[in-house]
Amino acid sequence: MWNSKYSYGDNTLQGDTRYVQEGALFQQHKLELKSKYVTARGYYVNFNQGDKSFNTVLLAEGINNSYSIDDIWYQDYGAVYGNTFETAIQTNSVEQADIMAHEQARIYAERHKNGTIDAISNTLKNKNISDGGAKTTDNSSYINGDIDFNLTDVVTFADIQMGATYRQHKLNSKGQLFTDLNDPIIYDSYGIYTQVIKKLVDDRLRLTGSIRYDKSTNFKGNYSPRISATYASGVNRNHNFRGSYQTAFRNPTSADQYADQNLGSRIFEVGNVSGNLERYVSRTIALRPGSPGIPVVGTSVSLTGKQIVENSYTLNSQQSFSNAVIESIDNNISPLLAIQNNVGLLEKATINPLRTEKVKTFETGYRSSFDLFGSLFEIDVNGYYSIVEDFIVTKIVSTPLFGDINQGSTDLLAPFAIGRYDYAQFAFRVNSPQNHDYYGGGISLSTAVLDGLNIGVNYMYNKFKEHQKGGDIYETGSFFNTPEHKFRASLGKETVFKNVGFNINARWQDSFLWSSNAVNSVISARTVLDAQINLRVPTIKSTFKVGGTNLFGTPYLTAPGIGEIGSVYYVSWKIND
Repeated sequence: MWNSKYSYGDNTLQGDTRYVQEGALFQQHKLELKSKYVTARGYYVNFNQGDKSFNTVLLAEGINNSYSIDDIWYQDYGAVYGNTFETAIQTNSVEQADIMAHEQARIYAERHKNGTIDAISNTLKNKNISDGGAKTTDNSSYINGDIDFNLTDVVTFADIQMGATYRQHKLNSKGQLFTDLNDPIIYDSYGIYTQVIKKLVDDRLRLTGSIRYDKSTNFKGNYSPRISATYASGVNRNHNFRGSYQTAFRNPTSADQYADQNLGSRIFEVGNVSGNLERYVSRTIALRPGSPGIPVVGTSVSLTGKQIVENSYTLNSQQSFSNAVIESIDNNISPLLAIQNNVGLLEKATINPLRTEKVKTFETGYRSSFDLFGSLFEIDVNGYYSIVEDFIVTKIVSTPLFGDINQGSTDLLAPFAIGRYDYAQFAFRVNSPQNHDYYGGGISLSTAVLDGLNIGVNYMYNKFKEHQKGGDIYETGSFFNTPEHKFRASLGKETVFKNVGFNINARWQDSFLWSSNAVNSVISARTVLDAQINLRVPTIKSTFKVGGTNLFGTPYLTAPGIGEIGSVYYVSWKIND
């Protein structure tokens, strides 16, 4: 069987930065062959951003910098504003003098402006990021092959399955998103697995065991064993107990491994695997204009991956140092002396090689149906505990554009660079030094009373166990993104009276922290009510539905940075029902 899918259109992609993708083409092709014992599948997936995609942050920065470099712009603006205001106030009101001063300051600060904003924007959109523009290119793809063997009819003592998978990635952004400026990057992964299922005790007890081995180009191989057991007790086998222990892993993404992205504001994302760090060379970064008493080394620099790894400060210590220097200068201490007095606050950053993320999960549950007061009740109770090792997070370091931090107090050029804002920040995916634990559970109950009135309630509890952060700041948080408490209730009946039915659903969840590469924000608690009335008209074989969602009318967010969800009211007519 052959299946192909195509998708073409425009898209806005929000990640560590924001991209506009115009004329993007996605295609997926699948070939599947099946027999009684063997199933084989092959995939080819390609995503082409098109020729009109760009980074919105770099576009805005490029337009701004086409007028003047920030530091020079502020200096020019401030000087002209002060002089103009001082003269204008002598013959004008304060308000008029302020307007005149701003007008003259902007004219002077933007005297190097070359072209209209639209013209500058078009130039940047057609100029690659690697050449100082905002244009992005990506024509990456992968191929994937799976094969599964079902030996159920061949082996009689148990149900046995086994299989294998292979995937090859080809990154092709021409140096705009990955370190593939000269040639595409190709890496692969493969895996093999087997699963055994055995039924015992008159098929009441079902035991399942499986193990899988996976290997990816840049990482050690991983074994993922899993075991589970279910038991059905009772005369009608209506009391079901279950328990499992599972392990899994997550390989870092292509961007985690091979990124070369300019996020704007002198922040860069770099893939954290050995081959990428050896190949990486940053964009050219201009040094800031000189400051009295602080030495300047050159006019611009480019940093290699090795330089960044070996010559960076922790973000936390750099921020503390910078704040202390500013406070000292505010107290009339010279910039040079302020830097020297606070250099002890700076700490060297350590960037360890990236490893796969691993999780161990214990789960147990009970499900039953029983008669109570003449009504059938169904109940399900479950609980889980997960331990995540080597959790992948983002670590940002501050790298001086000149100086050697390894020389200590004998070389103060690096602290001078930090003190005069001659540094860049680099974001790496790294593994958290501490485990991340998740645990929770839930209970659901449903029944039908009063001749078909369906009632259901469900409660879920989910908890992320906080861990103490060390001297390095992990900017992305837990990614748990789940409320601690969630409750749902439903009430409905197919026929309240002749041909008329209804259904009501209410759901509530408390507030929670949403964390991502782009933003950390608290999502507010919400209560949502949905309702619907059904009317069947057999004479015309039709069903009419009238209903609405979020009937309380308060808009709510499911994640930061996306649109609010409001209310929807609808009427539908289903014919031939």
